[in-house]
Amino acid sequence: MLCSNVLGDLYGASMDRPRLATALDRLRTQTGARSVTIHWFNRTPDRLRHRWLATCSATPAPAGELSLLDDLNPRTIVAVNPVHDGVYMLEDDNCPDALQGQFHQWQARLREQGLGQFLGARIAMGALGEAGLAVHAGVGTPLAAHCRQTLTDLMPHVREALRLMIETDRRADENAMLRHVMDRIQFALAICDDAGRVQIANPAARGLLEGLVVRLPGMADAEWRLIEGLRPLLLAGSPGAMRWRNGDREVLLHAVALPRFALERYAIAGERRAFALALADAGGPPPPSPADLRAFFALTPSEADLLARLCGGDDVATFAQARGVSIHTARTQLKQVMAKTRASRQADLIRLALASPSHLFGRSN
Repeated sequence: MLCSNVLGDLYGASMDRPRLATALDRLRTQTGARSVTIHWFNRTPDRLRHRWLATCSATPAPAGELSLLDDLNPRTIVAVNPVHDGVYMLEDDNCPDALQGQFHQWQARLREQGLGQFLGARIAMGALGEAGLAVHAGVGTPLAAHCRQTLTDLMPHVREALRLMIETDRRADENAMLRHVMDRIQFALAICDDAGRVQIANPAARGLLEGLVVRLPGMADAEWRLIEGLRPLLLAGSPGAMRWRNGDREVLLHAVALPRFALERYAIAGERRAFALALADAGGPPPPSPADLRAFFALTPSEADLLARLCGGDDVATFAQARGVSIHTARTQLKQVMAKTRASRQADLIRLALASPSHLFGRSN
């Protein structure tokens, strides 16, 4: 009979990973085991290969490390792990005669860690691979009589709980990657719900949001909410673009509703709608840095400085004066830049530099 606490902790581990060890500890007590471990495998032509392993709190660390040595562990050989539609049980005493020596040697290594009788269970997870449970009694101590039936009943839940953990980890990885990309992007981007609560804001957006948000009481400093006057205008029935005076600065905002999948990805609670916010200073963005342009277009430092100044509104004469070079030298450098970028006119050159992703991730910062 399965313990409801084991199932609760097993499924709860997808959101709170320490509960997995708690579930394995409960199973260890229920089965009279010394150690319980959960495994995620990929099947190869010769062996089951570990992708992941978790242990109960009582599993000796060296024993857990041994379990990951797939090329030495005879219990991972496909000859003793045939493809099976249901729950497949594995015991050392039931292995082929040709492998008995390897199994006895392996169990002798585990006995050095205080682990005795072994019982394993495995179940397929489709394209994700296979899930397994391994239970070891203490040396000289048998497992509970109901241990086999308990594992048989538990394995479908292990499969589903492991699927949940894998999916949760995948989404967490995607979210972390997205946050990293957003933080590196030099354009101001943020995500909020329809109550104006800012869920994500990259560094460029945080600077522009100052004065447009208030701190939520009792929340961390990072918890912001758009000010009352801005929310109904920006997030009304059909979100769009607007200009907002923020002290001496005028900010341009554009809100776009996100689809439902994005609500789940960003973990915005309930049935709230979510919006992506793009922000910009009405005074115009700073021009690309010389370092970014140099890296992207393979320019010399002087050529990159010239192109950056042109993007910022200066002309060749101003550049020549600032650099202390003759106008002839500056025009020669401009020709070299245009040759390297294959631009036929100065206007095309500036348009190309501003349109390029050279400064998207702030390489020079």
